[in-house]
Amino acid sequence: MKQNIIVLIIFIFTSCTRQPKPINETTSADTNYVNTVDTSSKSNIQNTSLLISPLVWDIDFFGKTKTKNTDFKTEQLNTDSLIKALNDLYPEIQLSKVKMSGDTLFTQIKNSEYLTNNMGSSGTATYIADVVINLTTIKEIKCVIINFKLGSHATPDIWCRDDFADYKIIR
Repeated sequence: MKQNIIVLIIFIFTSCTRQPKPINETTSADTNYVNTVDTSSKSNIQNTSLLISPLVWDIDFFGKTKTKNTDFKTEQLNTDSLIKALNDLYPEIQLSKVKMSGDTLFTQIKNSEYLTNNMGSSGTATYIADVVINLTTIKEIKCVIINFKLGSHATPDIWCRDDFADYKIIR
């Protein structure tokens, strides 16, 4: 009986000390993005995911910072190009523009399963920060309504520029 307990304890200790393996770097054939996931540092996910990007801001949700994309061209600053860039960055979540009314952009995600049930709470919050901060860079857009089917980690809502006022600008 003692031997069984000792073997069980050794098994538990060895199985609990395994380190997760980082996912290797991959490059998408359709875009110039380099998607690197390093499980040892959450901020590396955001800092390396937009090496070449048509987005205005690189958002670090965990650090509550935004870094200006120095390669961003102001002629690219329109809803269609930013939504396309967001859809390229998050291919599983396809955001579409519905309409503009006053200072509010209405958007929709037809298939929100990945956003609401597969990304987890922080992944969903990171996505929403990316969408809202980049789209509200356009002077005429103060708020973004994102409509989608309710899921475990996200609810359709309206988010405004002021909701992300606590993000510090790096550059």
